[in-house]
Amino acid sequence: DLRKFMSNGVAAAMSGEEAKADKFWAGLKTLKTEWGMAKDDLRKFMSDGVASAISGEEAKADKFWAGLKTLKTEWAMTKDDLRKFMSDGVAAAISGEEAKADKFWAGLKTLKTEWGMTKDDLRKFMSNGVAAAMSGEEAKADKFWAGLKTLKT
Repeated sequence: DLRKFMSNGVAAAMSGEEAKADKFWAGLKTLKTEWGMAKDDLRKFMSDGVASAISGEEAKADKFWAGLKTLKTEWAMTKDDLRKFMSDGVAAAISGEEAKADKFWAGLKTLKTEWGMTKDDLRKFMSNGVAAAMSGEEAKADKFWAGLKTLKT
């Protein structure tokens, strides 16, 4: 259903410069062939952030694809897991500047080691806001982690 698939980012990728549109369509093909995503999977997985990452500059797209592989190898995430875990915030964190991506990956490690979160927990816990807080400026990230500790007690 196009109503669930379409977003501002998808429309921009499809109707933008030819190179951007070509990257978008190639990205969809990769999600279908290498990740086994069918139409229903793509409707749930796609967001403005994903569309921007797969149709953007080459370095950004490369980081996004590498991030998906990391989620698959280090977190054993399947396409079903990725459909629930992925958001604009996650896509931006894994495909953005290196410092933000490093903070995001470190945050996932912290959630696993210090908070005992499993892949299933992360699928439910992750959101745009969580991804942004973990990968954002240090002061905000510190407040996020302190807030989690307060909620735990």
